Amino acid sequence: MGLIDARRYDEAAALDRRYIRRIPDPGSLLDDGGFDLEHSDYEYHATPFDWTIDPRGAAVEEAGGQRYIIILPAVSPDPPLRRFVALQPANYRLEFGISGEADGGQAPRLSVNCAASGAVLGKSADAPLPGGQRQVRALEFNVPADCGLVLLTFRRTQLGTSVALIDDVRLTQN
Repeated sequence: MGLIDARRYDEAAALDRRYIRRIPDPGSLLDDGGFDLEHSDYEYHATPFDWTIDPRGAAVEEAGGQRYIIILPAVSPDPPLRRFVALQPANYRLEFGISGEADGGQAPRLSVNCAASGAVLGKSADAPLPGGQRQVRALEFNVPADCGLVLLTFRRTQLGTSVALIDDVRLTQN
């Protein structure tokens, strides 16, 4: 994280590649889109290039043989789920599964930001939760040449709403 804070993105990504072997999920440029690691890995053993949860706003959940990240009602301004990804300049599509109670208000929003500038490259729709049924949502974005690294974050758009389940995060290049 120190290299990322110092804006030395290439070095941070190279260090991660040197010590961590990431095998992308089938049909995705990302690994661990199904949140299959040990529960504690998302809090304590994660690198900036892994999914990291803030335990004040998210947890790992298992139901019906499926793993999810459950995003809890907002109690903190920090993103409950985040991850840095080193991407080449190009057009991308990011999709994820989401479910939750329809009366729970707005769903958490997935944002893609350029680490260098903080600019928003894309964000998912600010739509209500799908009412118990799983729904696939997607966004498309372009990584400019001067970006270096992107930050993926799931955030609540309003405080005090019910839980949302996130799974099957996939990234493809257009």
